[in-house]
Amino acid sequence: MTKNRKRLLWITVILAIIVWRVWPGVVAVNRLNLDVPDDFTLLEKVIPPTSPPQTIHTGFSHPYFEKKKLWAEILFLPRKISHGHVFHLMPADDSLGESIAGVLRKPGALTERLGNTMCGGFHADYLLSWEEKDLNWQAVVCMGCHEVIFYHEGVSMRCCITNKAADAISELEKKAEAAR
Repeated sequence: MTKNRKRLLWITVILAIIVWRVWPGVVAVNRLNLDVPDDFTLLEKVIPPTSPPQTIHTGFSHPYFEKKKLWAEILFLPRKISHGHVFHLMPADDSLGESIAGVLRKPGALTERLGNTMCGGFHADYLLSWEEKDLNWQAVVCMGCHEVIFYHEGVSMRCCITNKAADAISELEKKAEAAR
């Protein structure tokens, strides 16, 4: 192999790695991960089981309010990507995930989404994941927008979290932060 071909090969490999690391940021900033129906009638199809979630992951920094920090995290931190949203690779405290899931399951905690909010854009704060009998459920929660996107076996749905439920989750976050 000639010296120029080796150099071209190395440049190609380096560019491929950069694209692989940067792509989640491009998806988040351009909102390509939010093409999800708002059809509230799908809730029964996508709502997770009553068992506690197996894992909870926390989201990376906000793509609009903490851009520089987000890009640093995307480029240099280990990560988990789910449905175009970027999360820290290491799972968070399971008890927080169980508590958030409990709030989301309460009657009246979720409501139909009526359009975009003025929060600065959907940002994945939490990823909760369930698996039962070879079936998977996921919930991506945005506390800024008070919204959640549910995913289950090829069906997805985006809805709002009521103010009361969002306040309850905020209290859980404060307690978890104080316990650290």
